[in-house]
Amino acid sequence: MFINEIVWCYSGGRGPENKCNTKHDIILWYGVNNLFNKIRVPYSKGIIISKTIEHRYHKDGAVINDWWMDIPGNGQKQRLKFNYPTQKPYKLLERIICLSTK
Repeated sequence: MFINEIVWCYSGGRGPENKCNTKHDIILWYGVNNLFNKIRVPYSKGIIISKTIEHRYHKDGAVINDWWMDIPGNGQKQRLKFNYPTQKPYKLLERIICLSTK
């Protein structure tokens, strides 16, 4: 059963000169059950929480949405680089596992 489509956006490297630079992957989430663990990420820097609207915001951040821009791609910062075309950063794999498993 199809559960969700997630867009993982990243940056880095030069792109082709004859078209738009492709800096995202689409992750299709299929599963037998619809297990979803709420993962919270920090609010954007522009969010200011005042006492009058505090009830709308969780102290640990916002529930993750389907557009992930906070995990860098397979750039120089990743320790283990095996040069597999489908290799993903550990942080991305960790989030996917935590989101969808017990």
